[in-house]
Amino acid sequence: MEQEKSTKPETDSTFPEDDDALYREMTEHMPRCYFPTSLGENSILKFAGEEFRRVKNIVCRRYNFNEDKYIRENAGVSPFDSVRGNFEQEVYRRLRKDYAHLSIISIRRLLMEKIRNAVKKENNIIGTFYRNCGVHY
Repeated sequence: MEQEKSTKPETDSTFPEDDDALYREMTEHMPRCYFPTSLGENSILKFAGEEFRRVKNIVCRRYNFNEDKYIRENAGVSPFDSVRGNFEQEVYRRLRKDYAHLSIISIRRLLMEKIRNAVKKENNIIGTFYRNCGVHY
């Protein structure tokens, strides 16, 4: 995964007020590709929203920008509102559907569920191979 740029606050630079500049700044903090863990529509929408919030927080930290204060001073409007749609479209464009990766994730989930069910069946006792003793969790 690509390394993120430094997120130290830059006191000598100003927050990009222009929508295009803000969009470019936000896309600089995105990886080239995303590999979703699920291809369901709700999970992809949730992922895009979480990625938007993650990058928005990086940009706010970088420029020492207080979004809440800006919203209060500008009648409830955030500078990020105007770029959110384009940003989420860029996230969708960078999604890669790797079915082998999705298969591995589903196998892992299935095995974890089997282990959980076996532990529940044994009254939350996990035994060992070496001695017939258990530890309660």
